[in-house]
Amino acid sequence: MQFAEFHEFPSLETAYRSGVLFAFFRNRIIAPNRADRLHYLGNLDLDTDADPFEILSVNGGSRVTDSFEVFPKLEKSGDGTFSCRFFLHGWRYVSEQARSRTDRLVQDEELDLVLDEKNPIDKPAIAIRARENEGQDGVRIGWTPRYLIRDLAAVLSKAPNALRARVVRLNPQPAPSTQRLLIELNGNWGAHTPMMDPDLIPLVP
Repeated sequence: MQFAEFHEFPSLETAYRSGVLFAFFRNRIIAPNRADRLHYLGNLDLDTDADPFEILSVNGGSRVTDSFEVFPKLEKSGDGTFSCRFFLHGWRYVSEQARSRTDRLVQDEELDLVLDEKNPIDKPAIAIRARENEGQDGVRIGWTPRYLIRDLAAVLSKAPNALRARVVRLNPQPAPSTQRLLIELNGNWGAHTPMMDPDLIPLVP
């Protein structure tokens, strides 16, 4: 509550509604009159008429002035399938070899997701690997966002082949470091119901 933008939401246990987008969210999307708007939307793989919610669901609402993250609610279709997109996390903390491998990724290239139970920050974490030659272990190029960890770990522990990840686009500099590699994840939840972790349940029903 120490952030100025939170004056719009003085109570975390109250539902707030508005006919216009709250400044807290509006300040996390690119302005319509920005000269680089089309290039920015291209980095997100979005159409020029993308609405604010589409933008926030991909860009994560990241800002250099705070550490808040915006993400969409993961849905489960009637047959258990789901799809989501996110930017690779933690790629600046991998080896030079891994960053070099990231630079060689191409659109639609398949990636592997593996449990990273020895991660010093998140235990477990979900690491993303780029494939190497047959018979060799893949190169860990980064990780999924934290909000996905527990749900994906629940699926990977029971059905490792139920998830598929692919490269949507690789954004070279001067794209923001938070928008380096856009990934699409598809899979099947099976019997698992996503986003039921206490940290993700809405404070207001």
